[in-house]
Amino acid sequence: MKEKISNLFHFKLCLSCSYSSFHPVGNSLFGGLFCFKNNKEKFKTVADKGELMDLFDLSRKEGSLINIQETFLCEEYECLNQSYGYKTL
Repeated sequence: MKEKISNLFHFKLCLSCSYSSFHPVGNSLFGGLFCFKNNKEKFKTVADKGELMDLFDLSRKEGSLINIQETFLCEEYECLNQSYGYKTL
């Protein structure tokens, strides 16, 4: 079913945004998503869990890491693009 409808529509929420990810070592059942809209260019280059951990640490130190709910939607939403980044779902 996913293959039949995936090109027709998508859910527009932070969970399906190119700049969001769960922490690579685990997350809560709901509300454990993080937004990297303040580090978009760095997030696009993350290729594995180690690099994602490094970006989590850097973003936390900079104060740019944002904890969001999966169903939230902001004005910087970008539909998930599989051509870049490493996303943990």
